[in-house]
Amino acid sequence: MQIIKVHTTPSTNTYLKEFYRAYKQDDPVLVSCRNQTQGRGQLGAKWESIAHKNLAFSLLMPNLNLPIKDSFKISMVAAIAIHSVLQEVVNANWKIKWPNDILADSKKIAGILIENIIVGKQIKGSVIGVGVNVNQSDFGDLPKASSLCLLKHKLFNLDVLETKLANHLKNEMEKSLNESFDLLSAKYHQTLFKRNEVAVFEFPDGEKTTGIIKSVSPEGLLQVLLEDARIREFNLKEVKLLY
Repeated sequence: MQIIKVHTTPSTNTYLKEFYRAYKQDDPVLVSCRNQTQGRGQLGAKWESIAHKNLAFSLLMPNLNLPIKDSFKISMVAAIAIHSVLQEVVNANWKIKWPNDILADSKKIAGILIENIIVGKQIKGSVIGVGVNVNQSDFGDLPKASSLCLLKHKLFNLDVLETKLANHLKNEMEKSLNESFDLLSAKYHQTLFKRNEVAVFEFPDGEKTTGIIKSVSPEGLLQVLLEDARIREFNLKEVKLLY
């Protein structure tokens, strides 16, 4: 795996996509940055991070040649891999919040942004961006955010942790994408946040309802049992889980 370390960049995902367009790599490439100035989350949300306190890296997995219909397998593998390492590092109640945020004791510790490289009807490769709150202790007006240092009451070596996360992510992407959807789905659902619990959901127009998360479909849609006893499927733009 080629490793590129940059001091400052707006986005490690953007950097890596431009790198791939220029050099067409056949092997995995990791881009690491300690000062990401315009990090992005799901649906264009800004990923806030204090320089040199946290991790921001992106992994390019080329030559996946995965059918587009199987794209959610990438999200599941990435979330399971990051969840697994963080669970080893700090003892807490770790969960995956749909689709791929990583929570500890209901506080967000890590986020994953996946941007696939599509050629024809296949996913040629994937850029997997990972942000982890590590040594940051103040999150201002973000009450649902936390960090490893707040959980463990100690500072972490960023280089050591990043190496562990990136290597495990690469290895799992190379190995687990070949597993059946049912096997991956079983692992993913074992740690799915709020599954089979009554929760509150908000729609884009501000309306709220209660429901129970039952599962996530092969297409990555959240399946929720609503008050009218019907199960409805939602994509990320259609519903927000409140907690």
